[in-house]
Order: sequence, then structure tokens, then C-alpha cells
Amino acid sequence: MDKLVIEGGRALRGRVRTAGSKNAVLPILAATLMTEEQVVIPNAPKLSDVATMLDLLGELGSSVERDDDGCVRVRSAQVPADKAGWETCAACAARSPCSGPCSAARAARWSAIRAAA
Repeated sequence: MDKLVIEGGRALRGRVRTAGSKNAVLPILAATLMTEEQVVIPNAPKLSDVATMLDLLGELGSSVERDDDGCVRVRSAQVPADKAGWETCAACAARSPCSGPCSAARAARWSAIRAAA
């Protein structure tokens, strides 16, 4: 289909608020494990996959807040916890992308400890 023709008596007007993309938000949430800074994600979709990912981040030691307007705020611990509950991990579609940031954060912490010793 090259074009969509709408016929009618009135021109369309108004605004439509689009929701954020789950496939964009999940990797961003996983990446929050790599920083201790607060990360603010506006317009995050209210989907079960996103809610499960927020639960997983909470189990890994992150502070997670979600506003009614869809804004998500995450502040991760200096070193993420080394395990989370099986039920949360099994339900989380993005559990694999979390393993990289967790490993990197732990490796950076070990490097700092070794350098200080």
C-alpha cells in the first residue's frame, strides 16, 4: 500500500501521545546497572515485561521508582547483587542483557580493589 486515503466531512485534528518502545526501554534499563547515577526514562511503556525488569533491577540492588505518567527512575548500587530470585529471572524477557552490565560492574569493582591493594 503506497498511501492511505481517508474520506470524510472533517479534517483530522488533535494529539496522540505515543507510548515508549519496550524493545528500546529494556536494554536501557539493563544498562542502568553500569552507573551509580540516577537514570530517568520518560514515557516508559506500562507493560508486564518492563515491570518484571524493574523487579529484577530491584532484586539486584537498584532503587526503582515509577510515576503515574510513565517516567521511570533507576539508581543502581555500586556493585549489583550477584543473584536474583528464580521466579523473576524466569519471567524476565531481558534477563540475558542484564548479565553483561552485572559482570562489567563487578569486574570494575574488582579492578578498583586490586589497584588499591
